[in-house]
Amino acid sequence: FFFALLDMLHLLLFLSIVCFVHGGPLSFPVTKRVYLRTLSSAEHDHRIVRAPIRRTDSMAYAKVYVGTPKQEFLMQLDTGSSDFVIRGVPSAVCPKVHVFQANASNSAAPTQCRSEKAWVYESSFETRPTCAFNIEYGAGNKMSCVVMEDRLSFGVGAKALQATAYLGLILAENHPVPWCNGADGIFGLGFDEDAMSGFPGPLGQLIRGSGLANVYSLYVGSRMGADDGALTIGGIDSRLFVGEVKYVPLVEQGKYSVSAHALEVAGRRVATGPEAFGNMQVDSGTTLTYVPAGTFSAIKAFMQRHYCHMPKVCGADNATFFIRDDNEEHCVEAAALPKGYPVMRWHLANGVTVDVPPEVYFKQLPGRADPDKTRFCFGIRPLSDIPVNQ
Repeated sequence: FFFALLDMLHLLLFLSIVCFVHGGPLSFPVTKRVYLRTLSSAEHDHRIVRAPIRRTDSMAYAKVYVGTPKQEFLMQLDTGSSDFVIRGVPSAVCPKVHVFQANASNSAAPTQCRSEKAWVYESSFETRPTCAFNIEYGAGNKMSCVVMEDRLSFGVGAKALQATAYLGLILAENHPVPWCNGADGIFGLGFDEDAMSGFPGPLGQLIRGSGLANVYSLYVGSRMGADDGALTIGGIDSRLFVGEVKYVPLVEQGKYSVSAHALEVAGRRVATGPEAFGNMQVDSGTTLTYVPAGTFSAIKAFMQRHYCHMPKVCGADNATFFIRDDNEEHCVEAAALPKGYPVMRWHLANGVTVDVPPEVYFKQLPGRADPDKTRFCFGIRPLSDIPVNQ
């Protein structure tokens, strides 16, 4: 079960995850889409690094710097993976992305393999061989990478974190559905033990030895098109939420997985029990919520019994927003989302509930027939839509 981080955090405001062991907090600038605004030192506590996130499309992005001299990259922040992956050669699928010039970095060095997942590769970047590995993401894109060791900087000025990190440089890739999301690569925020390269992930490397606490929080922003989100490393920014912070335990080693107990639609339970959900992975790498087929069918049946008066709920099977819609054609196109779709309430462990309004579980895209309008696409899908068995 994949639960879109954007859906969850709109109501929770941020996700707080214990990930590494260290002392006091620190903050950095992060962005949603391609806009990055750096906060002045007067805007936040000196112990925190805070990154603004602009919620204009789908995922959260951060600007990072790699190598000596520094090369700039816009990285997608992904809680569903643990590797730092950028391109080592130009991409035929996404020709505009930046490529890491390893030969131009004075601090780049090859690596020795640490994992059975990896193998030795005769690198074109160095006279010595380096380690290599394969990685596959949920959209089905497969990549073959070599691992180089180099300097990584996150944030700017006196607030920047710097460390030696392990870079997965893409040499070959296979995309079943060509798709470019505006990022140069993926910055995995997951646990070290889940890294496909066998090397520690970038977040752990940045935190280790920095004196930061073992917490980071990600707030994706509350308004579409606004840069009011933030990534905070080493603590929690209390200005970003009201009320009490609630926690749920992780249920799967090495992953940000939690358990769901029930789902209500408009106050009525449509699915109950662990078998209806499995483990729920909190994943900032998707804006969709994926559920088992039986649970998806229950949501569909309930809405078609009670909400046929709402656009795209009922009608011919190929005309509703419940069908698989890779081209996002069966969406509601309007100046604003029509009022009347139900609120969904997720029941998690420790008595935690998350109310998700339709403004959040509908994915928002630019209009096709009218650019001044928005396409609202139903953002809950069955697990069978994911090409990779996860």
